[in-house]
Amino acid sequence: MGQELDSLIAEARDPSTSFGRLWILSEYPDKEVRRSVIDNFNLCPLDKHGVLETTLLSKLATEFPEEVANHPIFVLHALVEPNDDMVWVVKEIVQRVGDMYILELLWNNWRNSTMWNIRESFGKNPCSSQEMLRILSNYEDEWLVRRAVASNPKTSIDILRILGNEVFEKTWEVRRAVAENPNTPLDVLHVLGNHKTEQNMFVRIAVANNPYTQEETIRILGNSVTEPEWRVRSKVARNARTPIDIIFNLGNPINEPDWNVRHALTENTNTPLDILRTLSSATTEPNESVRESAKTAIIQRGWR
Repeated sequence: MGQELDSLIAEARDPSTSFGRLWILSEYPDKEVRRSVIDNFNLCPLDKHGVLETTLLSKLATEFPEEVANHPIFVLHALVEPNDDMVWVVKEIVQRVGDMYILELLWNNWRNSTMWNIRESFGKNPCSSQEMLRILSNYEDEWLVRRAVASNPKTSIDILRILGNEVFEKTWEVRRAVAENPNTPLDVLHVLGNHKTEQNMFVRIAVANNPYTQEETIRILGNSVTEPEWRVRSKVARNARTPIDIIFNLGNPINEPDWNVRHALTENTNTPLDILRTLSSATTEPNESVRESAKTAIIQRGWR
């Protein structure tokens, strides 16, 4: 096996190896064989129009961002003399590279590219500096870039507060990303979880799914009086962190009018046996689908 691997590694590095064969080697199970393709001088051949063929380099960048970033072809066409042929490789490296020196070089050369998705990649990279993220959060015409910043686990609380405020951020997809971010302050989640201050249900659904959402907010989201959208309440009903008293409330057709929410309770592993029995009985549960799901849950958990 050792001889075979050595032979494949040598083939991957051999400049006479065809481009098609390099693609095959780039998908070989052994990591060192895949990495060795980067050492091939003909990794980016010119097509008939004189344009660099960078698809293979882009593919390798998803697994080996630092190595590709140091490849002579990339250094020349992305750092020394930036070339649009290298755009997609830059995008993959920017999103993944952990070396701040490389990241800053790419930032200086590519932050104003016509390709917005390069800026999106900077927004996604947890190694991007707070200054980079602050600048990216102000791109008014590129909500996908702002969403990337809102999703970044390293984005500062100050930036998250701005991106989570409907006064400053009009795009609900960005606010939803804030609601999903584990670092979002509890008071911001509380505002985003209240339909009086956050009109979009998808944002409130994200708040219901956030593992750090405080109990007070969960209570608002799980009550049909304070949360009119059943899809949001269903997320609360499925949530393993939902307090037992709220589960009891959601399992009562008098308090919870929507059968979808009660059905969601049968899928929550923390729903007590008493509630499942209530939901499985035609006397107390009017919806057949809920009753059948509750019966299945009781059986699956080994209860009688």
